[in-house]
Parts: sequence; structure tokens; C-alpha cells
Amino acid sequence: MESNMMSEDNGLHFKVCACGCETSFMGRSNRKFLNTRHKSKVNNQIRSNRRKVLVPTFEKMELCYRLLQKIKEEGKLKVWIPISDLTRKGFDPNIPTTRLKDKKTGTEYMVLLNFAYRVSDEGTQIIILELNN
Repeated sequence: MESNMMSEDNGLHFKVCACGCETSFMGRSNRKFLNTRHKSKVNNQIRSNRRKVLVPTFEKMELCYRLLQKIKEEGKLKVWIPISDLTRKGFDPNIPTTRLKDKKTGTEYMVLLNFAYRVSDEGTQIIILELNN
């Protein structure tokens, strides 16, 4: 007998909602929740807990993306600029991204959504490109 089952009556079972509200109800043996709202509450909490570890990374990626957008608005794409201009504002050139290799030159770029960037060999300059959709 499941831990949230109390007793059986004509095929239906007296149950306690598994969301933690401790509401009693009558239901099939495999029914865990009072209704879909209670089930959603549990599933949303599970999803929230899983995503909690990703939030800092997503926030850093968002900040970096906004800084790249600002560079675009300032008209500084396709030119080398001091990376310190960006890192002072919180840009992290090592954020989790994908890599893209230029087939013509063999140069490797880091990609963040619709931007590609490359840090100079000395680590003092950065060049940013906007990718076509």
C-alpha cells in the first residue's frame, strides 16, 4: 500500500495529496494529486530546483550578450578594441559558448547567439562580428 493511501472503499482509495498540502481525497490507486493545480505546483518546484544551478550562468551570458549588443550599437563591430573596455563592465570571454572556425582563414571564434568574437593572442584585444541569421 502506498504511503499516501489511507484505506480502500469500493475500488476508490482515500488518499492524501502528494504535493504536501495534506488534503485528503478519494481516487484511483495511482492518483497522487488532488487536481492538476496541485500536480503543477510540484512539477514547477522540481523544474525550478533543476534550473537553479543554471541561473548564474544564464545571467552571465545575458550580461555578455547585452555588452556585445552595445558594441554593435556603438558601431565597433569588425575592429579590434581593448578587451578591458568590456571586462570592466562584467564581460567574461570564457563564458560557455560554441566555437566557430572560419573556413577561409582557420581562425576560431567563440559564438554567443548571433555574435562571434575572438580574443587576440596577447589577450588584450577583442574583435566582434555579427553572424547572419
